[in-house]
Amino acid sequence: MGKTKTVSVRFSEVEMFELQREVERLQLNFSTYIRSSVLMRLNGQLIDKEVSETEMQRRNVALRRLDKETF
Repeated sequence: MGKTKTVSVRFSEVEMFELQREVERLQLNFSTYIRSSVLMRLNGQLIDKEVSETEMQRRNVALRRLDKETF
């Protein structure tokens, strides 16, 4: 794998509260959560909320059409 690098990141108090809540919910330590989130993003497994919501709306419309055609 090679050498590793340490990165410093700043979060607001509100962001820290939300991050800490999620870390506790998932029972992870903070650095593991941050690292896995970044790696998921780089691999395309983590997408923007807006993109996800748009895709869900598109799928819901398609499913409703199928329901109307089927039933």
